[in-house]
Amino acid sequence: MDPNAEQSLLDRSCASALIRWATFYQNSGAWSNDAAYNAGRKFRGDLFRFRKPNYEDLYVPAAYIIHYQLGHIYMAKVALERLNQSRKPDQKFIRIVDFGAGASACRIATTLMMAESLERGQPIDNVYIVEVDESRFMQSMGEFVWQAFVGIVLTEFTNSPLAQAVENIASIQVSHWRSVLAIKTNTWLTAFHAIYPDTYDMRTEAAQIFNHISPTMGVFTCHSRKLEKMREAFPFHNRREGGGGFYPRFIPGPDGKVFPPTFHLAEQAKRLGFRNQRRRPFLQAKDCAILWGSENPF
Repeated sequence: MDPNAEQSLLDRSCASALIRWATFYQNSGAWSNDAAYNAGRKFRGDLFRFRKPNYEDLYVPAAYIIHYQLGHIYMAKVALERLNQSRKPDQKFIRIVDFGAGASACRIATTLMMAESLERGQPIDNVYIVEVDESRFMQSMGEFVWQAFVGIVLTEFTNSPLAQAVENIASIQVSHWRSVLAIKTNTWLTAFHAIYPDTYDMRTEAAQIFNHISPTMGVFTCHSRKLEKMREAFPFHNRREGGGGFYPRFIPGPDGKVFPPTFHLAEQAKRLGFRNQRRRPFLQAKDCAILWGSENPF
Protein backbone atom coordinates (compact mmCIF):
# COMPACT_ATOMS: atom_id res chain seq x y z
CA MET A 1 0.00 0.00 0.00
CA ASP A 2 1.25 3.46 -0.86
CA PRO A 3 2.63 5.03 2.36
CA ASN A 4 0.94 8.37 1.72
CA ALA A 5 -2.43 6.71 1.17
CA GLU A 6 -1.94 4.67 4.33
CA GLN A 7 -1.08 7.73 6.41
CA SER A 8 -4.08 9.63 5.07
CA LEU A 9 -6.33 6.64 5.80
CA LEU A 10 -5.20 6.48 9.43
CA ASP A 11 -5.37 10.24 9.90
CA ARG A 12 -8.92 10.42 8.58
CA SER A 13 -10.03 7.34 10.54
CA CYS A 14 -8.86 8.86 13.82
CA ALA A 15 -10.33 12.26 12.96
CA SER A 16 -13.70 10.67 12.19
CA ALA A 17 -13.67 8.78 15.50
CA LEU A 18 -12.78 11.95 17.39
CA ILE A 19 -15.70 13.84 15.80
CA ARG A 20 -18.12 11.04 16.63
CA TRP A 21 -16.89 10.86 20.24
CA ALA A 22 -17.09 14.60 20.87
CA THR A 23 -20.47 14.95 19.14
CA PHE A 24 -22.00 12.38 21.47
CA TYR A 25 -20.89 14.26 24.58
CA GLN A 26 -21.68 17.66 23.09
CA ASN A 27 -25.24 16.52 22.46
CA SER A 28 -25.55 15.40 26.08
CA GLY A 29 -24.15 18.70 27.36
CA ALA A 30 -21.11 17.04 28.96
CA TRP A 31 -18.42 18.47 26.66
CA SER A 32 -16.42 21.59 27.45
CA ASN A 33 -13.57 22.84 25.24
CA ASP A 34 -11.80 24.31 28.27
CA ALA A 35 -12.00 20.99 30.10
CA ALA A 36 -10.74 19.22 26.96
CA TYR A 37 -7.70 21.51 26.81
CA ASN A 38 -6.80 20.90 30.47
CA ALA A 39 -7.39 17.16 30.18
CA GLY A 40 -5.19 16.99 27.09
CA ARG A 41 -2.32 18.70 28.87
CA LYS A 42 -2.65 16.41 31.90
CA PHE A 43 -2.77 13.32 29.69
CA ARG A 44 0.49 14.21 27.95
CA GLY A 45 2.10 14.96 31.28
CA ASP A 46 1.02 11.59 32.67
CA LEU A 47 2.49 9.77 29.68
CA PHE A 48 5.84 11.52 29.88
CA ARG A 49 6.05 10.79 33.61
CA PHE A 50 5.01 7.13 33.17
CA ARG A 51 1.83 7.67 35.20
CA LYS A 52 -1.31 5.78 34.31
CA PRO A 53 -3.91 8.24 32.98
CA ASN A 54 -7.52 8.14 34.14
CA TYR A 55 -9.02 6.21 31.25
CA GLU A 56 -12.52 6.68 32.68
CA ASP A 57 -12.33 10.43 32.08
CA LEU A 58 -14.40 11.17 28.96
CA TYR A 59 -11.65 13.44 27.55
CA VAL A 60 -8.80 10.93 27.91
CA PRO A 61 -9.78 8.62 25.00
CA ALA A 62 -10.00 11.72 22.80
CA ALA A 63 -6.58 12.96 23.96
CA TYR A 64 -5.19 9.47 23.41
CA ILE A 65 -6.38 9.45 19.81
CA ILE A 66 -4.85 12.88 19.16
CA HIS A 67 -1.45 12.42 20.75
CA TYR A 68 -0.76 8.69 20.75
CA GLN A 69 -2.91 6.47 18.52
CA LEU A 70 -1.16 6.97 15.19
CA GLY A 71 2.29 6.36 16.63
CA HIS A 72 0.94 3.37 18.56
CA ILE A 73 -0.40 1.83 15.34
CA TYR A 74 2.96 2.13 13.61
CA MET A 75 4.85 0.76 16.59
CA ALA A 76 2.52 -2.24 16.74
CA LYS A 77 2.75 -2.77 12.99
CA VAL A 78 6.55 -3.04 13.09
CA ALA A 79 6.47 -5.41 16.06
CA LEU A 80 3.76 -7.63 14.53
CA GLU A 81 5.70 -7.84 11.30
CA ARG A 82 8.66 -9.20 13.26
CA LEU A 83 6.44 -11.91 14.69
CA ASN A 84 4.97 -12.60 11.26
CA GLN A 85 8.45 -13.29 9.91
CA SER A 86 8.63 -16.21 12.35
CA ARG A 87 5.27 -17.61 11.30
CA LYS A 88 5.35 -21.05 9.73
CA PRO A 89 4.19 -21.02 6.07
CA ASP A 90 1.33 -23.44 6.79
CA GLN A 91 0.10 -21.38 9.74
CA LYS A 92 -2.80 -19.54 8.13
CA PHE A 93 -4.79 -18.79 11.29
CA ILE A 94 -3.51 -16.60 14.13
CA ARG A 95 -5.14 -15.64 17.39
CA ILE A 96 -3.82 -12.52 19.09
CA VAL A 97 -4.55 -11.72 22.73
CA ASP A 98 -3.80 -8.01 23.09
CA PHE A 99 -3.29 -7.13 26.75
CA GLY A 100 -4.17 -3.49 27.48
CA ALA A 101 -5.69 -3.07 24.03
CA GLY A 102 -6.70 0.57 24.50
CA ALA A 103 -8.25 2.04 21.36
CA SER A 104 -7.69 -1.00 19.12
CA ALA A 105 -4.34 0.10 17.64
CA CYS A 106 -3.23 -3.53 17.48
CA ARG A 107 -6.33 -4.50 15.49
CA ILE A 108 -5.63 -1.84 12.87
CA ALA A 109 -1.90 -2.59 12.83
CA THR A 110 -2.66 -6.29 12.34
CA THR A 111 -4.88 -5.48 9.37
CA LEU A 112 -2.10 -3.43 7.75
CA MET A 113 0.37 -6.24 8.42
CA MET A 114 -1.99 -8.83 6.91
CA ALA A 115 -2.39 -6.73 3.75
CA GLU A 116 1.36 -6.38 3.28
CA SER A 117 1.85 -10.08 3.91
CA LEU A 118 -0.74 -10.86 1.23
CA GLU A 119 1.04 -8.55 -1.22
CA ARG A 120 4.24 -10.55 -0.66
CA GLY A 121 2.43 -13.79 -1.44
CA GLN A 122 2.34 -14.91 2.20
CA PRO A 123 -1.38 -14.72 2.96
CA ILE A 124 -2.92 -15.09 6.40
CA ASP A 125 -6.40 -16.51 5.96
CA ASN A 126 -7.87 -15.48 9.31
CA VAL A 127 -6.91 -13.53 12.42
CA TYR A 128 -8.96 -13.43 15.60
CA ILE A 129 -8.05 -10.73 18.11
CA VAL A 130 -9.10 -10.73 21.75
CA GLU A 131 -8.75 -7.18 23.05
CA VAL A 132 -8.29 -7.12 26.81
CA ASP A 133 -8.82 -3.77 28.48
CA GLU A 134 -10.56 -2.77 31.70
CA SER A 135 -11.66 0.61 30.30
CA ARG A 136 -14.96 0.54 28.45
CA PHE A 137 -14.31 4.14 27.40
CA MET A 138 -11.15 3.13 25.55
CA GLN A 139 -12.83 0.10 24.02
CA SER A 140 -15.67 2.27 22.75
CA MET A 141 -13.22 4.70 21.18
CA GLY A 142 -11.44 1.75 19.59
CA GLU A 143 -14.70 0.66 17.98
CA PHE A 144 -15.23 4.19 16.64
CA VAL A 145 -11.76 4.20 15.05
CA TRP A 146 -12.19 0.71 13.64
CA GLN A 147 -15.60 1.48 12.11
CA ALA A 148 -14.24 4.62 10.47
CA PHE A 149 -11.19 2.71 9.21
CA VAL A 150 -13.30 -0.11 7.75
CA GLY A 151 -15.72 2.36 6.16
CA ILE A 152 -12.94 4.13 4.27
CA VAL A 153 -11.21 0.90 3.26
CA LEU A 154 -14.33 -0.71 1.84
CA THR A 155 -15.30 2.49 0.03
CA GLU A 156 -11.97 3.67 -1.36
CA PHE A 157 -9.83 0.51 -1.45
CA THR A 158 -12.26 -2.06 -2.83
CA ASN A 159 -10.76 -5.33 -4.11
CA SER A 160 -7.42 -4.45 -2.55
CA PRO A 161 -5.29 -6.60 -0.21
CA LEU A 162 -6.28 -4.21 2.57
CA ALA A 163 -9.98 -4.78 1.91
CA GLN A 164 -9.37 -8.53 1.91
CA ALA A 165 -7.54 -8.22 5.24
CA VAL A 166 -10.48 -6.31 6.72
CA GLU A 167 -12.79 -9.13 5.68
CA ASN A 168 -10.51 -11.78 7.22
CA ILE A 169 -10.08 -10.28 10.67
CA ALA A 170 -12.47 -10.69 13.60
CA SER A 171 -12.28 -9.42 17.16
CA ILE A 172 -13.91 -9.40 20.57
CA GLN A 173 -13.45 -7.05 23.51
CA VAL A 174 -13.21 -8.33 27.09
CA SER A 175 -12.42 -6.62 30.37
CA HIS A 176 -10.11 -9.25 31.89
CA TRP A 177 -7.74 -11.89 30.57
CA ARG A 178 -9.53 -14.59 32.59
CA SER A 179 -12.39 -14.21 30.09
CA VAL A 180 -10.11 -15.44 27.29
CA LEU A 181 -10.72 -18.98 26.13
CA ALA A 182 -7.49 -20.97 26.41
CA ILE A 183 -6.27 -22.21 23.02
CA LYS A 184 -2.91 -23.94 23.02
CA THR A 185 -1.77 -23.25 19.44
CA ASN A 186 -1.08 -20.27 17.18
CA THR A 187 -1.65 -17.66 19.88
CA TRP A 188 0.36 -14.45 20.06
CA LEU A 189 0.29 -12.41 23.26
CA THR A 190 0.93 -8.69 22.86
CA ALA A 191 1.13 -5.67 25.14
CA PHE A 192 2.08 -2.41 23.42
CA HIS A 193 3.10 0.18 26.00
CA ALA A 194 0.21 -1.09 28.09
CA ILE A 195 2.02 -2.07 31.27
CA TYR A 196 2.66 0.28 34.17
CA PRO A 197 5.34 -1.63 36.13
CA ASP A 198 5.00 0.40 39.31
CA THR A 199 1.28 -0.19 39.82
CA TYR A 200 1.12 -3.90 40.64
CA ASP A 201 3.03 -7.18 40.95
CA MET A 202 3.48 -8.01 37.27
CA ARG A 203 5.49 -11.15 37.89
CA THR A 204 2.60 -12.93 39.60
CA GLU A 205 -0.04 -11.84 37.12
CA ALA A 206 2.18 -12.49 34.08
CA ALA A 207 2.74 -16.09 35.23
CA GLN A 208 -1.01 -16.56 35.57
CA ILE A 209 -1.62 -15.06 32.13
CA PHE A 210 0.92 -17.34 30.47
CA ASN A 211 -0.37 -20.44 32.23
CA HIS A 212 -3.91 -19.61 31.14
CA ILE A 213 -3.28 -18.54 27.55
CA SER A 214 -0.14 -20.55 26.65
CA PRO A 215 1.07 -18.20 23.89
CA THR A 216 3.44 -19.49 21.21
CA MET A 217 5.01 -16.04 20.74
CA GLY A 218 4.70 -12.62 22.29
CA VAL A 219 5.85 -9.05 22.04
CA PHE A 220 5.84 -6.42 24.78
CA THR A 221 6.95 -2.81 24.49
CA CYS A 222 7.94 -0.30 27.14
CA HIS A 223 10.24 2.64 27.77
CA SER A 224 13.80 1.36 27.81
CA ARG A 225 14.29 2.53 31.39
CA LYS A 226 11.51 0.15 32.42
CA LEU A 227 13.07 -2.79 30.61
CA GLU A 228 14.43 -4.61 33.64
CA LYS A 229 11.04 -4.70 35.36
CA MET A 230 9.48 -5.97 32.15
CA ARG A 231 12.11 -8.69 31.88
CA GLU A 232 11.33 -9.81 35.41
CA ALA A 233 7.64 -10.10 34.59
CA PHE A 234 7.92 -11.53 31.08
CA PRO A 235 10.97 -13.85 31.01
CA PHE A 236 11.18 -14.53 27.30
CA HIS A 237 14.47 -14.47 25.42
CA ASN A 238 15.13 -11.00 26.86
CA ARG A 239 16.12 -9.67 23.48
CA ARG A 240 16.07 -5.92 23.30
CA GLU A 241 15.05 -4.18 20.12
CA GLY A 242 15.12 -0.40 19.95
CA GLY A 243 12.66 1.69 18.04
CA GLY A 244 9.18 1.27 16.69
CA GLY A 245 7.24 2.58 13.71
CA PHE A 246 8.60 5.79 12.24
CA TYR A 247 5.92 8.25 11.24
CA PRO A 248 7.10 10.96 8.78
CA ARG A 249 6.90 14.65 9.55
CA PHE A 250 5.06 15.57 6.36
CA ILE A 251 3.27 13.93 3.47
CA PRO A 252 2.51 15.33 -0.02
CA GLY A 253 -1.14 15.82 -0.85
CA PRO A 254 -2.76 15.01 -4.20
CA ASP A 255 -2.70 18.70 -5.10
CA GLY A 256 1.03 18.98 -4.52
CA LYS A 257 0.69 20.74 -1.17
CA VAL A 258 2.57 19.37 1.81
CA PHE A 259 0.63 18.58 4.99
CA PRO A 260 1.55 17.22 8.39
CA PRO A 261 0.54 13.53 8.59
CA THR A 262 -1.99 14.43 11.28
CA PHE A 263 -3.65 17.18 9.25
CA HIS A 264 -7.30 16.08 9.60
CA LEU A 265 -6.88 14.99 13.20
CA ALA A 266 -5.15 18.24 14.15
CA GLU A 267 -7.93 20.33 12.60
CA GLN A 268 -10.60 18.55 14.64
CA ALA A 269 -8.51 18.62 17.81
CA LYS A 270 -8.15 22.39 17.56
CA ARG A 271 -11.90 22.80 16.99
CA LEU A 272 -12.71 20.76 20.08
CA GLY A 273 -10.45 22.67 22.45
CA PHE A 274 -7.38 20.45 22.50
CA ARG A 275 -3.92 21.83 22.05
CA ASN A 276 -3.10 22.07 18.36
CA GLN A 277 -1.14 18.98 17.38
CA ARG A 278 0.65 19.23 14.05
CA ARG A 279 3.82 17.36 14.92
CA ARG A 280 4.59 13.69 14.44
CA PRO A 281 2.40 11.48 16.65
CA PHE A 282 3.86 10.81 20.08
CA LEU A 283 5.95 7.66 19.88
CA GLN A 284 8.99 6.54 21.82
CA ALA A 285 10.84 5.73 18.60
CA LYS A 286 14.27 6.01 20.23
CA ASP A 287 13.22 5.07 23.74
CA CYS A 288 11.28 1.90 23.16
CA ALA A 289 12.33 -1.56 24.29
CA ILE A 290 10.73 -4.70 22.92
CA LEU A 291 10.84 -8.17 24.44
CA TRP A 292 10.38 -11.03 22.01
CA GLY A 293 9.07 -14.42 22.98
CA SER A 294 9.26 -18.05 22.06
CA GLU A 295 7.38 -21.17 23.03
CA ASN A 296 7.10 -22.26 26.68
CA PRO A 297 8.45 -19.13 28.40
CA PHE A 298 7.83 -20.62 31.87
